[in-house]
Amino acid sequence: MKGHARQLMKTAVRVAAPATTIAEAARLLAHADITSLPVVDSDGQVVGIVAESDLLAFLLRPSAV
Repeated sequence: MKGHARQLMKTAVRVAAPATTIAEAARLLAHADITSLPVVDSDGQVVGIVAESDLLAFLLRPSAV
């Protein structure tokens, strides 16, 4: 497979803040039709990533029911 990340990446990056709720993160992922969301601090620095799989794991935990 040949190519570069720039051929696949989206330039309109959606981000979340650390205080973004799980429900809002799920809405952002669904509405933007993406599977992961960078989490940035107030300076715009990436501090983490929330992935679709993270949300599913959270929802399927016995304590989340």
